[in-house]
Amino acid sequence: MSLTASSKSESNFDPMPEGTHQMVCFGVVDEGKQYSKKWDKENYKIRVFWECPDERIDIEKDGVTKNLPRVISKEYTLSIHPKSNLSQDLVAWRGKQFTPEELEGFDLSDLIGANCLIQIVHNFIGDKTYANIASISRLMKNMDKKDPESATFVYDIQRDGINIPKEVYPWVRKIIEASPEYNMVLKHQGGIQAPPAVPDTAPKNVAGTMADDDIPF
Repeated sequence: MSLTASSKSESNFDPMPEGTHQMVCFGVVDEGKQYSKKWDKENYKIRVFWECPDERIDIEKDGVTKNLPRVISKEYTLSIHPKSNLSQDLVAWRGKQFTPEELEGFDLSDLIGANCLIQIVHNFIGDKTYANIASISRLMKNMDKKDPESATFVYDIQRDGINIPKEVYPWVRKIIEASPEYNMVLKHQGGIQAPPAVPDTAPKNVAGTMADDDIPF
């Protein structure tokens, strides 16, 4: 899978409250290569989405008001090198280090439905308050796992081409569509022609073989 690391709230509502919350992963998307002004270089990015069942918000859509769980996401550079943010969060989430074999690749779609504890802190920029992910950890013993209420989604540019799931937020869709990998597929895809394989610019991801007792996904 071609599936980063900054985090942010993705709505105009008040930020998620500070503290430690039980959350469940419901989305993982491949963002392709993204340029960083800070570092003046491109890196291959992914984004992981969680919902917080105990923090709710009323949202009106098509004249109907729905009470939904709050959502937060975090962007990672696609790497499970031991020093990468993604690797460190996954190790904390599953409660164990990667084996040498697992370091060759990890199937990020396995995160869907996985529960965790996420600590939220607030950052203040001007008059705006942002909810950021400070840490991720495994559920404590005897905590009941929860299923996602939101429609789940996984998007992989190499596998899915221009077919971005409808559940992907518009602001995330714009990020994906700006990537050279997406535009290469868009340029060649048409009619009944299958999209070409995206150049191998991202690490390959191989499904792990781990028992449920060992990790939460």
